[in-house]
Amino acid sequence: MKKLIATLGLLMLLPACHAAPAAPAGSPAGNASVTVRPQVIAGERTTQAVVSPYTAASIHHLTLKLYKFQGGTETEKASKDIVGPIDSQSVTFGNLSYDSYYRIRAYAYATDGTSAPISVDAESMLDFDVADNNAITLPPVPVQLKNVMFSGTGNATGLEVLPGYLGHSGSETID
Repeated sequence: MKKLIATLGLLMLLPACHAAPAAPAGSPAGNASVTVRPQVIAGERTTQAVVSPYTAASIHHLTLKLYKFQGGTETEKASKDIVGPIDSQSVTFGNLSYDSYYRIRAYAYATDGTSAPISVDAESMLDFDVADNNAITLPPVPVQLKNVMFSGTGNATGLEVLPGYLGHSGSETID
């Protein structure tokens, strides 16, 4: 009797259990598009008060790259640059495939070129999916700027050591 009740209970729960539908392997390109705006998150000061953090004004240009997830891999689909006031501009990526997952990565640079980004890769991205409609609303893409570490030098010219105090001669390096 107990086995019969347990079996009936499982049969009643079975219709509630189903796998989520997987995105079709060859999702057709649709007419969907997404417009995004970057949101710059300034770096922080780390030691000395004279160290200025990176801010939106520190950015020479920003590169937004669109990636598509398919079969466990991330493939770059498009790239767009923003030059000038970063926070006041938006970028549109079109021809997105329906039933697909995407990521936008943001790379901020203080100078020409792309060799030294001032943004934090792991925190400057936004993931989203495209369903079966054209209406995609996204929050701003975060652009987390790196912290600026203190680096400086000094000298002790004119330093007077009074009796009873410990002084230092020579140079000192702090790493």
